[in-house]
Amino acid sequence: MESKFLLLTLLLFGPSICLAREYKYGEWDYGPGPNGPANWGSVTGAAKCLGAKQSPIDINTAQTIEKDFSPFVFRNYNSNGRSGNARPTGMINTGKTVKISFEGHYLIKGGGLPSIYKLSHMQFHWGSHWVQGSEHKVDGQFFPAEFHLVHYDALQYPSYFDASTQPDGVAILGFFFSVGNHNGPWDAILNRPLHKVKYVGKKFDYTQQPFKLEALLPMNRLDKFYRYRGSLTAPGCYESVTWTVFRHPIEVSEEQLAALRTMTKLAPSQAGDGVHRKEDLILNNCRPVQESNWPQRKVYQSFNHTDVVSTGGDRIGHIGKDYYGQVYGTIGKREQYRMAKEVKKVLIMVVKMHLQTITIVKIPPVPDLITTPVVVAVTTRITMKAAVITMMSGFILLRPITAPRTTQVPLYTDHGTDGHWVKLYLLLAFFC
Repeated sequence: MESKFLLLTLLLFGPSICLAREYKYGEWDYGPGPNGPANWGSVTGAAKCLGAKQSPIDINTAQTIEKDFSPFVFRNYNSNGRSGNARPTGMINTGKTVKISFEGHYLIKGGGLPSIYKLSHMQFHWGSHWVQGSEHKVDGQFFPAEFHLVHYDALQYPSYFDASTQPDGVAILGFFFSVGNHNGPWDAILNRPLHKVKYVGKKFDYTQQPFKLEALLPMNRLDKFYRYRGSLTAPGCYESVTWTVFRHPIEVSEEQLAALRTMTKLAPSQAGDGVHRKEDLILNNCRPVQESNWPQRKVYQSFNHTDVVSTGGDRIGHIGKDYYGQVYGTIGKREQYRMAKEVKKVLIMVVKMHLQTITIVKIPPVPDLITTPVVVAVTTRITMKAAVITMMSGFILLRPITAPRTTQVPLYTDHGTDGHWVKLYLLLAFFC
């Protein structure tokens, strides 16, 4: 079997050269305006964006179907790029994302895929902070960022350009990022190379500084994934993709992720003093989730429903800042419930201590959160030691928390539409 695979590789990818081509579409972007995702269906050449099998989606694990898949087989993902026939060639800022191109025989088969697929490129999606930024969601939860390894059917088509419009022409491996410890191998992308492509059209040449693709991936955990039929997530939105979204996120540090948020939409001639407005940065380059159209479109998973995965600690795991210094943190569910109980205790205690003032602090909002958390500051003005008592909680709500085991939420945000829950909580506290 291995010899056949190698022979097929040699037959398919001999000394031929394919010129890179791409389809041209009308003006589009990720913003709320007339060129944003809500209007992509009217963009020239992108009518497919109105289709019934669009991506990304919110993967609802209550609706996924367990299915056995054969193991993935990766060919040349362990190449160091200095010898052999596979290597990254370069990184470029496209003005909408960061894209890394590859040459040679990076191939995948198995994993339930119907053919052998060749790697075309790698691209990234991220937010304005690490609370959200992924394109896909799992049970309503965003991840800080997501990257895609985009492959095309090498048995049927000579290039990604030809395969991208055809059913089953493309296979994309999607990976989430989570915030945690520094990940050394990822410095090959999230360090110096990114700083070199800060402006649109700028490139970084990997031919002298290649990296081993396998070192970036959780190779021992690629047996757990979600699978569904969908589309490209940018115009023209062709429904040509077999999606594999891996369950386990890849841990990198907040500082490494922050490098993505320094990418700009500006040409090098517009660099100025290097200090840029938020609207000049590439942020939230994520298409909103599309209708899953379940049960007509089924989502499969390769693992048992009873398996447990944690995207973070049960306690507060990390506190970081976004590009503009706003503070965010990771709060596990156990910590959420514990904090809610503690806040109630403090509120009752404060009432019994002849509370003089209660202040609900309102802080500038962060848009498009999964759930709107609240921050409550309870202040007592009494002549006792420890004159000020301040409690903060990510979730002081009298309703279920609809999220997986761990939820990433900002520690500071606007109490917004959930303000009535806080008021009700305070009211109950006064009558306890």
